[in-house]
Amino acid sequence: MEAEITQFADVIVPVAVPNLYTYRLMREHVGQVAVGARVIVQFGNSKVVTAVVVSVHTNPPKNYQAKYLLEILDENPYFKQIHLDLFRWISDYYMCNIGDVLNVALPAGLKVSSLSKVQINPDFEHPELLSEKEKSLLEEIQKHQSLTYDELARFAEIKNPYHIIKTLIAKKAILVFEEVKDKYSPKLIKKVKLATFYEDPENLKALVGILEKGKKTAQLNVILKYLSFVPVLKNATTNAKGLDKSIFNKDEELSDSGLNTLIKNGIFESFQITVSRFGEIESIENNFPNLSENQALAFDSIMSQFKGKDTVLLHGITGSGKTEVYIRLIEQVLESGSQVLYLL
Repeated sequence: MEAEITQFADVIVPVAVPNLYTYRLMREHVGQVAVGARVIVQFGNSKVVTAVVVSVHTNPPKNYQAKYLLEILDENPYFKQIHLDLFRWISDYYMCNIGDVLNVALPAGLKVSSLSKVQINPDFEHPELLSEKEKSLLEEIQKHQSLTYDELARFAEIKNPYHIIKTLIAKKAILVFEEVKDKYSPKLIKKVKLATFYEDPENLKALVGILEKGKKTAQLNVILKYLSFVPVLKNATTNAKGLDKSIFNKDEELSDSGLNTLIKNGIFESFQITVSRFGEIESIENNFPNLSENQALAFDSIMSQFKGKDTVLLHGITGSGKTEVYIRLIEQVLESGSQVLYLL
């Protein structure tokens, strides 16, 4: 009777860590894992990520108990050895973690993680190809429109859904995507404006009269403050932009209750606008410098050589005026409808 072979795989995980991590292969995975293939592993206590195999061997790690590799995503290598060597070179040359390199190198749609989401592929037309377990999982996804792997495992009451998800992806029944969370928080300004009805001068005057008669001083003061900034009686169109709510808050003589009552009664409308955090950006007129005689000769020479060559070297000492020549060349390219990448 042959002794059972225990195999391990060293993998790169797409996390900001400098080291490779070793995982143990399940019995059914022995001999099935290729270097360069994507695999699913548990990283930490609960996080699940897509890793890439860099070697397969029989040496257990010395400092920790190896966890089992959860699933193999590729039968054949997704990355060639030259790619793996490139990841290592980038990591060494730019002094960054190899996990960061993989995270950038691997497209989002090919990175399965506990935060990855799955949804029904709208183009899938062959339910007869699915097993009962696959149909059950598909129904759960359809019920919720989209689910993370963790949610799917919980709702479908399956401890390890990765193998079934893998087969559903292979049959093109589902799509995997990463939910992008916008980390940028836009700057919002709260504003108020008079309801459209009160843009009519007669209606506005009638409102002021009603508030005066009813001794609604708090509300009347808010309206008078608004009219001091927004001349609705002279020009009704000025009402559309409204007024920053903060102006009322800064005035100690105005009560919050007066403004809130006007909003509640539909006299004022409250809204928000998004504004740039960089303020107004002024357009700058481009005044390109006139080329000197030597610069003009260099420019003409370059344009002439481009007729028969793809690359031309412009050589000159610091301060000799190369930048002005580059600017003129860039101008020519942009005017022709092409694009320019200028690296400095």
